[in-house]
Amino acid sequence: MTLLEYLKEKYPAVDFSAAVLFDTETTGFKFEEGHRIVEFGAVGINAENEEDRLHLYFNPDRDIDIDAVNTHGLTVERLEEEPEFYLKAKEILTFLKGRPVIAHNAKFDESFIDGELMIASRRLEEKLGTLKDYCVIVDSLELAKLIFPTQRINLDALCSKLGVDKTGRKFHGALLDSCLLRDVFNKMLKLELSDVYDDNKKPYFDDIQVTPLDLKKRPRVVEC
Repeated sequence: MTLLEYLKEKYPAVDFSAAVLFDTETTGFKFEEGHRIVEFGAVGINAENEEDRLHLYFNPDRDIDIDAVNTHGLTVERLEEEPEFYLKAKEILTFLKGRPVIAHNAKFDESFIDGELMIASRRLEEKLGTLKDYCVIVDSLELAKLIFPTQRINLDALCSKLGVDKTGRKFHGALLDSCLLRDVFNKMLKLELSDVYDDNKKPYFDDIQVTPLDLKKRPRVVEC
């Protein structure tokens, strides 16, 4: 079973030809610790032009952790003239609405977007809900595990494994990483699932014979 066949079986009502890949960059690791989104990028799965992509920077109105700066290269000074997230929240939701949305380690990006939508709802005095209210969210990290269950599957590793050019990736970037993920995902769709996960094949662990433990027998004591 290929990944595409697996997705069609798991999500029969979802049109993955209309999928959008997205990514965020943030001031730190956890939204609940007060961190915010500083960059959002999204690109349609077949997009080779500017029409089906969205790229935005945001003023986080707070400091950015040095580890985050070293990751994405964005500083407070660079972002001070950018809008706050809540001013662009509806634009993002309009772009994503009704489409299957794919992100690598999606729980991270989803948690930040949901947190920003909560803030935006207060600022705009309008209930915006959560990302799942607008689209189906699929984690490409979890999908990669189905193909490469024992291998490294971060975006860098997948690009190297699948021959996706990442030579221009000096820093992480929301739009750049979305485009790389699009190319990785398009190649993954054609790959076969590992035997461990493919229900149409016999998993290797089914061949292991396990002898039940006879609890009626007393264990043999060996004297030293």
